[in-house]
Amino acid sequence: MEKATKKSGSTSVELPVDVIVEILSRLPVKTLLRCKCICRLWNSRISDPSFILSNFGRERALMLCESSPVHGVLSVNFYSVDDEVSVVNLPNPHPIGDLLPSHSYTTLLGACNGLILLLFDQAFYLWNPSTSHCHLMDQLNALTYDERSKFHIFFGLSGLCFDKSSDDYKVVFVSATQPLGDTFSYVASLRKREMCKDISFPYMAPLFKWVIPGF
Repeated sequence: MEKATKKSGSTSVELPVDVIVEILSRLPVKTLLRCKCICRLWNSRISDPSFILSNFGRERALMLCESSPVHGVLSVNFYSVDDEVSVVNLPNPHPIGDLLPSHSYTTLLGACNGLILLLFDQAFYLWNPSTSHCHLMDQLNALTYDERSKFHIFFGLSGLCFDKSSDDYKVVFVSATQPLGDTFSYVASLRKREMCKDISFPYMAPLFKWVIPGF
C-alpha cells in the first residue's frame, strides 16, 4: 500500500517493495551498482542471486572477440528487432595487458549472465565487465600440458553455463582428437572449485563437427 504523509506542507510517497524491485530490474547494470549504496533494502535486493538472474534475462548480448591481439572484446546488445544494435568496445580485462608482447591474444570461450570466460596469454580467466573484476580460474589453469593437449579450444567446443539445480556456474570443454577421432569432455565447477575430466560424450566423433556452440 502506498503511504502518504504530510510534513512541512510536502507529500512523501512510499512505493511498495515489489514496485521498487520491478523498476530496479529494468535499469542497466552499471546504474544498479550505483543504486546499491542508496539504502540497505536496495543493496539487499540488488545483491540477491534471483534478482541478478532475472535482470540479465531481460537483455540479450552477443560477445565478439576480434582477431587482433590483447584489445579484442566487443559486446553487441540486442534490445529488440525494432531498436538499433548497440556495439560496445569493452575495456581490456587483464590488468597487465598493455605489458604483454604483441603476440598475446584474448580468446573468448563463453559468456553467461554477464560473466565472460577468457583465455588470455595461456591462462583462463572469469571476467565481469560490469565490476571490472577478473578472476583467475585455478581449476582450469591446473590442467597439465598433456591434459590440455587432448583438446584444442580453437577447433573444439567451449561454454560457460549456469546450473540452477546447484546454483553454480560451470565451464564445459568438448573436443575430438585427430586422426583417431577420440572425444574428450571436461566440466569445471566454479563454486566447488572442482574439475571433472574425461566425461563420456553422447555423440560419435564423426558427428562432432555438426555440434554448434550454444551456451
